[in-house]
Amino acid sequence: MIDRGKQFEFAVMKSAYSRIRNPSLTKQSMLTYFNGQPIEANVQNAADKMVDRIGGSRNTIRGNDPFYDSFILMGGQRPEPKTDIIFRKNGVKHRCSLKYGGRFQLSSAGIESSIKVLNSVLSKVSFSGGLGGLQVKKVASVLTELSEVFDGPKRQEKPVMDRLMREAKKEGGINDALQDILGSRKMPEGSKVFQTFKEELVREALTGRIMFGVNNDKTANFILTDNYLRRIDATLVREVTSKTYVDIRPKGRGLTKEGIKLNEAVIRIESID
Repeated sequence: MIDRGKQFEFAVMKSAYSRIRNPSLTKQSMLTYFNGQPIEANVQNAADKMVDRIGGSRNTIRGNDPFYDSFILMGGQRPEPKTDIIFRKNGVKHRCSLKYGGRFQLSSAGIESSIKVLNSVLSKVSFSGGLGGLQVKKVASVLTELSEVFDGPKRQEKPVMDRLMREAKKEGGINDALQDILGSRKMPEGSKVFQTFKEELVREALTGRIMFGVNNDKTANFILTDNYLRRIDATLVREVTSKTYVDIRPKGRGLTKEGIKLNEAVIRIESID
């Protein structure tokens, strides 16, 4: 069974395309594909509710409405877009990042990729003057240490990764240092002196503006959940930031030829419930 987040993407597309009275051959083919996906009933119901809500009065017509025809599913690209689905409403292109359930997983990338994003955010914030010199040096020092702790191949045999994780998660270790800046599950607010940095990181995790550019279709400008559609603005970023934390975790990456489990260290950036 695919995860509910991916189910929600398929369910929204299925709900939109099923409302086109005379779909093109391409849209028919895609609707057949979406119909064949294992989507739980509650997920499909949530998608139908949101498409109804977004569509408004259009739902009484159910004709060749350009609104439903405008839905596009992103994905299958590297680096992965922050936009999951695009649609146009009232002339506005909605590049939506889809989130299902109360918790947001903003990122679960490997150490190298995460450090690259964190450094990009640090550069932007330090250049704009949003972070003091001492704080910039502190973040840079933590990122350097993070790189040193996990120096070597991305994928490691489980016994090796277990040792690296013990080192990272010891009291006063690199995981604690990262959480002092960006928050832990118990204390998601983190240190107030790094608030600007954390907000910019959350904005980047939601939108991908630094990575892709402001107007790129891969850059999200709206959040679509099973309860609301909202523009990604300063208010939303602050709300998500207040309940977001980080944690270094191992992630399964298959087996060696000898059958030994392989793991990769990732930095999870997610929100509490």
